[in-house]
Amino acid sequence: MAGRSTGVDLQGEPFVGRDGLDRRRALVLDLHLRGMQQHAIAAILKVHRNTVTNDLKAVRRRQAEAVKRLDSDEEAGATLDYYKKLRDDAYGQYLETQSAGAKLGFLQAALRAQEMYAKLLMDIGAIDKTPAKVSTTHEGSIAVDHRVSNASTDDLLSRRKALIGEFGLDRGTKDN
Repeated sequence: MAGRSTGVDLQGEPFVGRDGLDRRRALVLDLHLRGMQQHAIAAILKVHRNTVTNDLKAVRRRQAEAVKRLDSDEEAGATLDYYKKLRDDAYGQYLETQSAGAKLGFLQAALRAQEMYAKLLMDIGAIDKTPAKVSTTHEGSIAVDHRVSNASTDDLLSRRKALIGEFGLDRGTKDN
């Protein structure tokens, strides 16, 4: 199979060898995820429709194998770190901006990241309920006290509404 070509990419370059096969499968997946039908993908890449079907099956098998090798603790930890970074970055922007509308947007982004963080902690069994006490540290990041765990989504939404009212932005917001 080293010198054999099976189809061409979007620039007309042939898919040759193992690298070509991997490039074609990646392109087939991309086009499929964009909603393109298999027969259309086959026509664009100048391959048989069965080739597209087989490529999608091979990609699914590879994805299933990759999922089996995932370390759930490592993935959860990386995701928690990501949510904390999003939260702290949004809160930092909130502190720096002067525009009331932008402040509200950054605050909402920080709150949403915190909600996702807390939800993941609950999903993995690290906490029972959403933390009730959210405060800021002297460095400007958000600190969460997980020992107080009786706040609900309604509590967080009421805090958000109070902040919207405080900024005088309660006209025209959709979640009042």
